[in-house]
Amino acid sequence: LLYESTNEQDREYALFLYEKNRYLDDSMCAEKLYSLLGLAEHYVPQPGLVAIDEWTKVKEYTEEALKCWKDSDAALRPNFNLNRCKRVYMLSVQACMALGDKKRARDRCTDALNSDIKTCRGTSDFLTTLVQIYAEQEDYLSIINTVEKQMSGKVDFFIPAWLMSRSRQTNKDDWLRRAAVATGNIEVVIRIYDRAINYWAYQGL
Repeated sequence: LLYESTNEQDREYALFLYEKNRYLDDSMCAEKLYSLLGLAEHYVPQPGLVAIDEWTKVKEYTEEALKCWKDSDAALRPNFNLNRCKRVYMLSVQACMALGDKKRARDRCTDALNSDIKTCRGTSDFLTTLVQIYAEQEDYLSIINTVEKQMSGKVDFFIPAWLMSRSRQTNKDDWLRRAAVATGNIEVVIRIYDRAINYWAYQGL
């Protein structure tokens, strides 16, 4: 709440508390993660700016937050706000992409899609980033395999919602369809789209 204040002194004090909370013990890992996220969000640069130093800070704080999350006792996981944890993953991916660390971004996306946050809405952005990375590497088979894996392992709405969010893409921009042609996996993509169509038809759309 202090950080959201328009008073600069309140914001500075909030940052002081965030920094202090970095050193909380493991029994307060949720509070520690939120403070690290607050520090990371503070350094996110304005859109369009080339800000290596800022993104480096974001990467540092999110790495520390994710270590806290992964090292936490499973019994403490219910204390975490999963949407805030998703935000940590997302900022980590954005920082890695901005700094050109595509391998780490890919690993973070994969971790996010296989973690407890997989039930949160909005996690399809991680799949979009994975597809983008594989497309840049012309690794078309990984695109097919990744989307197919998410279709079989996610909640029913995940792939249909992901496809709908991409519906404005042209054939040229649609790496899933291009990957299907390049790898000869047309039938797999047809099955993916059929499942999405059936899902939305059942929803009355």
